[in-house]
Amino acid sequence: AESTRVDSNPNFSADGSKVVFSSDRSGRLAVWSANRNGTNLTRLTEMPIAGTPRWSPDGSEVAFDAPRDGGLEVYAVPAFRGETRQVTTSAEDDTVPSYSRDGRWIYFASNRSGEWQIWRAALGEEENATAEQMTRGGGYAPRASPDGRYLYFARQRADLTGGVTSIWRMPAAGGDEEAVVESSRSGFG
Repeated sequence: AESTRVDSNPNFSADGSKVVFSSDRSGRLAVWSANRNGTNLTRLTEMPIAGTPRWSPDGSEVAFDAPRDGGLEVYAVPAFRGETRQVTTSAEDDTVPSYSRDGRWIYFASNRSGEWQIWRAALGEEENATAEQMTRGGGYAPRASPDGRYLYFARQRADLTGGVTSIWRMPAAGGDEEAVVESSRSGFG
């Protein structure tokens, strides 16, 4: 799907047939989906701004972040359009969501503890439960491993705009955090 505007943050569905991405092709940053060849382009969000989309493991919905009341919150929308629902509620920022491999949780970065950490919120029957903090030493941009055993995340020594980034992991159920890649010169992504 050609665009003369900015397209970013692509994420392929588990079966590889579809992609979601952020784009300002409509004049404002929104979440869009398309078939992997660019056909069937669909705008999934109608909010003024929405970004960093990630597919659920079964391809039924897409999590993303968007501004609300001066901060960022995590939302989810059905993959073929529908009613958007708010997943997190915090006076601080909740951002860059991703799903656990079993689809029971949405992981996200939040500064609600006073510094950027990885948190998770339950989905399904447990939805609207209190989010729980996963990391203690800092974290951003969480992603579950393909087998669902680990949660990988970035940790930055300076701030989120630059500095030295390291890649860490921890058991998906919680536990000790361990460095995987000690440092690389890049942004948090």
